[in-house]
Amino acid sequence: MSCRKTRHSPSTARTGMSPCTGATERGWHEQRAGHALLRSYRAGDHRPARRPRRAARPDSGHPRVPAVPVMVSLETSDKEHVLEVCLGRHDLSVLVWHHAFVEIAASKGTLDQPADLAYNFGGSRTDAYDNSAIPVATARQAVREFFTTNGQRPTCLDWQTPSYEPAKG
Repeated sequence: MSCRKTRHSPSTARTGMSPCTGATERGWHEQRAGHALLRSYRAGDHRPARRPRRAARPDSGHPRVPAVPVMVSLETSDKEHVLEVCLGRHDLSVLVWHHAFVEIAASKGTLDQPADLAYNFGGSRTDAYDNSAIPVATARQAVREFFTTNGQRPTCLDWQTPSYEPAKG
């Protein structure tokens, strides 16, 4: 934006806007770039509030993944079929499938399951069903199949009737 020596019109004198630089008395700098309006602050102006901090870096000592995995519910548009997926662990997942809460099935585990495997379900710590740990890749494949078949129970894994082992005291 070049500035030639020109006479300032009375209209620009009233608005406080310099026709050469576009600077106002408040310190804003405005300039047209195509259809976009660019603004920048000059020294001494009021600055906007700071942006919120980003999530912690993996090497900062703060975990990015919650300590307890989260169970997420995926449902069809008619809300008749639900697939719950345990997210947050890189080594295993757990699936629970419902049909209108009349029929329920849990994934039949193919991996060794830790005795204290639990997840966050609706804000509450919930123990995983017995023998329900499956590989993450299998869980992803089941989610794809769930949505491509309009909520039918995925056939890429075996299912079982959900059960809990009584706590040993």
